[in-house]
Parts: sequence; structure tokens; C-alpha cells
Amino acid sequence: MDQTHDDKPNVRAKPAAPSLPFGVFYHPLMSPCLGIPASTQVPEKLELESVSKPMPKQPKLPLVTATCVVTGVERPITDMVRCVLSPDKIIMVDLDEKLPGQFVWATVTKDTFKRAIWRNSFTTAFREKVETPHDLPEKIEMGLLKKSLETLGLAKKAGILTHGFAKVEEWLHAGAAAVYCVANDVSDHARKKLDKPSYNAFTLDQFSGAQLSAALGDVNIMHVGLRPHAITTKFQQLVHKLALIRSTTEPQAFTTTSETNLDTE
Repeated sequence: MDQTHDDKPNVRAKPAAPSLPFGVFYHPLMSPCLGIPASTQVPEKLELESVSKPMPKQPKLPLVTATCVVTGVERPITDMVRCVLSPDKIIMVDLDEKLPGQFVWATVTKDTFKRAIWRNSFTTAFREKVETPHDLPEKIEMGLLKKSLETLGLAKKAGILTHGFAKVEEWLHAGAAAVYCVANDVSDHARKKLDKPSYNAFTLDQFSGAQLSAALGDVNIMHVGLRPHAITTKFQQLVHKLALIRSTTEPQAFTTTSETNLDTE
């Protein structure tokens, strides 16, 4: 029987090289027989990396000090007011410290604002021509007076206020009152009975009896006591600034009730 011979040599067929995934190119160090290195393999479906959650915003620390735009002296915020530039290019005082726009800080004394008007300090600070009302110190005083009396009314609604000589004396004697607010037209004899260092309360006397009576909706109010509270602290800060704008002396260090004693409930 005739045997047929194939002219082609008997060569063992090499296994077909695995096809590379789309987007992966062959490299000389990449042997088809050994397969594709794991580091270069591309999954059939690309999984999108989970979008990292943004870092939580850190709470802003309350501003403690600022530099006066007129004197260039750094002072506590409790001695200063926030001056905002209105869209009409007029300087406004933001007692609530919430108005938007460009702003600077100024020491809350009449002398400071007189120097600001004379030197055009606000024009220099904002780098444009601005208008500074000549009665700005008077407007600041009236604004602080109004807000102080409104805060006193809020303290009454919050139940942290009492008035009347006997009730205030009871609170002071028990150490329950942090602030003793006395009318500036009360007799010296009555004031000396309650304004004692042993009571360890801050004495404020920037209001008349008529103003206290109108703010609290009663008549003939001369003595007011306030418990430690956030509203009490706010009231102290407003009255402190009111005293500064009325005074001709340099601001003194502001002290308030201890934060640990504040009852914010």
C-alpha cells in the first residue's frame, strides 16, 4: 500500500496567543505564552471609583479681636462695631453683624468716628470714594440704646429677669442674679443697698427709669436683675458698647458672666 507523505514538515502547532483587551498594547516583555500580567489586565467593565464624600466643614471660630480701621490698633470685638459699605457707597453700622458686603471694624467711640471723617479713613479702607454720615456716632448710640432695651424685653419673655427692689434684692442675696441693672436717676440711697461687691453681680446704669419701664411694659421700674444666660451676655455686650460711644475715655477691658454659667435652655 502506497504511503503518502506530506510535503509540509510535521510541526507542532503553537497555541494561539490570547487576544489582548481593547486599549492594552503588546510589550516585548509581555510573553503571550505566559499570559497578560495581572497589573496590565483591564476588567471587562470599568467600575467607577466611589466619589469620596466631601470633608465636613469645620465650624468657624468666633472672631475675638479685630484691627480698627481708624487707629490701626487691635482690640477685642466687644469694643468695636462692624461698618458695612452699602450699595449706595454709604457707610452703615451693622450692629447685628450679619449684613452682606464689604466691611471693616472700628472702635466704638465718638473720637474714633470723628477722626474717620476727618481723615477719610473709610475711603482709604475701601479704596473708593464713600460717604460717611456726620451724625454716624449719634446713629450708633441710638441703635445701641434701642437694641439694648429690646434685648431686655427678650430677657423678660425668657423668664430670666425680675424687677422691683425686693425681688432684685432677693436674687442678689441668693447669688441668682449675674447682672444688676439700675436706673441712672434712682436715689443714691436705694442704689447703695443693692450695688454691693459681695453680691458678685455686674452693675449697669445706662438707662433711665422711664426707659426701663417702657422696655418692660410696667411703671416706675428702677431695679432689674438678670440671671446668667446667653441673652444676658448679649445685653451686657450691647450696654458695654453703649457706654463706650457715650464716653470720651478709652475703652476698658470688657468682662462678662462665665460661659460655664450660661443657661441656654
